[in-house]
Amino acid sequence: MSHTPGPWEVDMREDMVTHPYLIRGPGYQVTIARIPSKKRVSKECRKANAILMASAPDLLHALNKILDNVEMEEYLRDLGISAIKKADGQ
Repeated sequence: MSHTPGPWEVDMREDMVTHPYLIRGPGYQVTIARIPSKKRVSKECRKANAILMASAPDLLHALNKILDNVEMEEYLRDLGISAIKKADGQ
């Protein structure tokens, strides 16, 4: 499985009523996700969720580099591999 390449960015459109936060792909050419403005989730939480989602490609890249280049205990390596598999849809 392959995702839209990064970097992803948050397009904050707080003036929009239905989807104030958009996750955009490179050059704002692709919309990855729209964060709806649900009343039961605070504005701060919606913004934090959008920022976390936009950082996903960078985090995945960093984790792959760490696992390839750093000696670590097996359980830590297993945690990293599990996270990568989840991100890859496995």
